[in-house]
Amino acid sequence: MRVYDGDGEVIAQGTLPNGTFQITPIGSACVFSVAVYEVPGGLLQYGVQIGQHGVRPVNSDEMHAWVFRYAS
Repeated sequence: MRVYDGDGEVIAQGTLPNGTFQITPIGSACVFSVAVYEVPGGLLQYGVQIGQHGVRPVNSDEMHAWVFRYAS
């Protein structure tokens, strides 16, 4: 997993451990617990890329809530 700044530079990285297959009321999914430490604050927008998937834009509030929620 990579975290990018607004210029497309990698500013933090984490590893993607083995996932688990889960069936939910809306369908099935592979679920991963991911933690990325030392993501700098102060940016309005970040980009998140997991594996070879495209970069997903997230705002600052989403980024930090998302990282901390999955860090536990």
